[in-house]
Amino acid sequence: MAAICLVNPVSAAPPARAELLKGYLSLGLLASALRDAGFLGRFAARAGLLSPPGGQEPFDVRILHLGPALDPEVMAAALSRAFAGLAPPLLVGVTATADRVAWSRTVARAACRLWPAVPRIAGGPHPSTCPEAFLAQGAFHAVCRGEGVETLAELALRLRMPEPFSWQEVDGLAFSDAAGGTTLTAPRRLLFAPDDYPHASRSLDLFLSGGDSAAPHPEDVVFLWAGHGCPRHCSFCAQRAVFGGAIRERGAASLVGEIAELHARGYRNFALVQETFFNRRERVDEFLRRVADAGLAFQWTAEARCDQLDRPLLERLRASGLKMIQIGLESGDPEVLARIGKGFSLERAAEVIDDCRELGIDTAVYLLVGLPGQDWRSVLLSARFLERHPPRNLATGHVAVAVALPYPGTRIAGEGSVRLAAAGRGGSFPRRTPRVWFDAAGGLEVEPITETDHLSGREIAEAFFFLDDFLQFRTAARAGACAARLREMQQYADRLLTMIVHRAIRDLALPGPAGSGAKRRAALEDLLQRHGPENRIAEMSDPRCAPLDEDLVDFLACTRLSTGRRALAALNWRERFQVARFAARCWAASGRGFDRLAVTPDDGEAGRRLIETLSSAPCRVVQRLASRTLILEPPPGPQHRAESCRRPS
Repeated sequence: MAAICLVNPVSAAPPARAELLKGYLSLGLLASALRDAGFLGRFAARAGLLSPPGGQEPFDVRILHLGPALDPEVMAAALSRAFAGLAPPLLVGVTATADRVAWSRTVARAACRLWPAVPRIAGGPHPSTCPEAFLAQGAFHAVCRGEGVETLAELALRLRMPEPFSWQEVDGLAFSDAAGGTTLTAPRRLLFAPDDYPHASRSLDLFLSGGDSAAPHPEDVVFLWAGHGCPRHCSFCAQRAVFGGAIRERGAASLVGEIAELHARGYRNFALVQETFFNRRERVDEFLRRVADAGLAFQWTAEARCDQLDRPLLERLRASGLKMIQIGLESGDPEVLARIGKGFSLERAAEVIDDCRELGIDTAVYLLVGLPGQDWRSVLLSARFLERHPPRNLATGHVAVAVALPYPGTRIAGEGSVRLAAAGRGGSFPRRTPRVWFDAAGGLEVEPITETDHLSGREIAEAFFFLDDFLQFRTAARAGACAARLREMQQYADRLLTMIVHRAIRDLALPGPAGSGAKRRAALEDLLQRHGPENRIAEMSDPRCAPLDEDLVDFLACTRLSTGRRALAALNWRERFQVARFAARCWAASGRGFDRLAVTPDDGEAGRRLIETLSSAPCRVVQRLASRTLILEPPPGPQHRAESCRRPS
């Protein structure tokens, strides 16, 4: 029996059981197809490949779980052990994720040292969207573009034939040609529907070792492939580039059938993997009917868009065993949602999150920072939205925040609106969660990974830290704790929200982005040099100098500065906070009757006079309301009064 080696990237070696049950899916789907003689025979017949008289023999698939270490000696030893006493494999396939590009090449080079003549092929979203750049680095012979089941099946069958093999014969590939370039074969025309593929879970035995560990555990969550593709084209998502915009999904009968198989083996928790599982209501209805008819007791989770859910459906889903729903909110700023093409309103998102909380359905909400058009006010809007519509999440206990990365094939990469701040190692992309730490003096240090016209690399990393920890402490506080611990978590959350508020106020003193945002970055650098780095959380969140209230947060979220940047830039962070708090009180006193703020005249001297007046006699600050704009004007200084007296009457 011919062998095939598939290499699975894991976060640590040996990998945790939960990671294997989640990460097995893509390679498990390939392995199940290659191990199923019946499927291979049907595929060969439709593809016009000759089969031997006894039919297609299944392949001996071997899965290796290799950790992130970039030591080729260690990897070569692991490959050698897996095939000790056996002939070399027919091919080596490696999953190459964007953050593991260098790792995947190390695996390929280790395989080349052992078996130089064995073809090495990479798959996954990253090589699918940039095959030329990926293959130009060497190590691999070819890349599988898009879906891999049928491409890999044909490749394996052709390699097993006695006739000479040519990469050009297999559709859906990109391969390194003899001239040193990259050749793309024709796009693959898929012959089978997703329901026709053998279930990925039939290869779980390759991922879970023998003995007791192979038996189901009560806490196991088995991930099931339900389909791929999305009707939208969000600017940060590479799905359309990977799969050509197609939506391919399994039917309800196939999904419930796989659940029934696993249920009979003792598994009781399942996660349906598809970006938009609720895309077609008729399939959802059939799925719920079949679950009820099967009479199986289990819990499950799924991914959804807010515009695909309503309360009556959520009630039916809960009755069927739905434990948690995953929602990509991305931002609490409606302008950002429109810019990235999300396609639903915040009002709809609020209804779904509130309904899930009331119905007892855990909701995993996903946010992104560093999106095009996202500034500190936008980050504050995200914090404010989830403060007012807190998701129930006893399963994971937090809201997930990550940095938007310009993956190949995404619109943000093509338009250059999100840029990498530093090149990754060996062509790999950075992780979506930047490193954050504190120096000896208590200053916040971060690892910048992206930048936009609206936020620098440092600011995006800060936004990730502040927003992620703020929401984690808020969620944990709501989950219940002793009174002392509850107060501590609320204090931490307040400190982090204060840092977001301070930066939203600082943005008032900075020019808007123009071109590449260079003018804003230069102004920010000048501001920090004159007034300090503003990165000591303990100092800036001291309640004595920075008390927060709902009016101030709402004022910053709901108003814009029309004039006064130069005046505010002359002030330090405490003084800018003082101006913002005064303006917020005026806003509240007016019945929130304006959405623009102006400081006039707009110069540094006016800024200084404004602070002097607010500190001694705030009632002397002139306040005028015109065209929904509050105009703040300090009284004239001595020089201006003298000049006024000298003017002819």
